[in-house]
Amino acid sequence: AARIPAGPAVLARRTGAAIVPITMLQRPGRRWHLQVLPAVDVDGVDLRTACRRLAGAIEDLVRADPAQWHVFRPLWLADLPERHGGSSAPQEPTG
Repeated sequence: AARIPAGPAVLARRTGAAIVPITMLQRPGRRWHLQVLPAVDVDGVDLRTACRRLAGAIEDLVRADPAQWHVFRPLWLADLPERHGGSSAPQEPTG
């Protein structure tokens, strides 16, 4: 189980902006490969479904080259300190 930030889905739903998953992969010879996936549609779905769609797109990007994927904060619930554990379910924002 992992936590997926809900911010991108919330912002897209509020503004109608597209969420376009993109990654850059390093290649030999100081070259880069840019991969752009189709936009993730979050219009008209609940926040949990929107986050699951985003997670699916992230999985597709990671699958392209798992060795180049980095997370700068704990993602997996099992890796979180006890005091920061809790629900992995995204919460609807208030206000």
